[in-house]
Amino acid sequence: MHSGNLQDGSDSFAEQIADENYFPLSIIVLVTSNNKKEIPSRIGMQYSAQTSPFYQAWLDTTKNDIEQMRSAILNKDFETLSEISMESCLKMHSVMMTSKPSLLYWNKVTFSIIEFVRNLHFLKYPIFFTIDAGPQVKIITLPDYKDEILKKIKDLNNILKLFVVNLGSGATILER
Repeated sequence: MHSGNLQDGSDSFAEQIADENYFPLSIIVLVTSNNKKEIPSRIGMQYSAQTSPFYQAWLDTTKNDIEQMRSAILNKDFETLSEISMESCLKMHSVMMTSKPSLLYWNKVTFSIIEFVRNLHFLKYPIFFTIDAGPQVKIITLPDYKDEILKKIKDLNNILKLFVVNLGSGATILER
């Protein structure tokens, strides 16, 4: 990720560092709610930038996080990738939770999935979670562990939908 100079970030851009086959990962998307967010992400981030006491601290750590993530991907270091991903996700949500108004996009099911993943991670399974500004959880694992983790997910309650995907090719622009 390359940060730009414009205040609104519109000149920032991402650069692909490896193709989808370089470090294969399986992604399990767990849908925990069909409800529309009351406060959209863009507005929520504006609230966070203006009101969270942790916003600047979060920004101050992102460059290092991105560098560590880049290195982990290039070195196929799943453990570092998982630790930095979960920590970065929790930092972002901490910023949102400490905004005014407080932005808590998670629900009970989101929390149960986080606990589920953290327990498996503690037991040395190659697994981690990430969550965008919403209640849906993405679980990432190595392809060889996907089926075993899917069997364990069946013990979780109230998951509305489940999708299993692999990394895709680079971003493309689609014309309408």
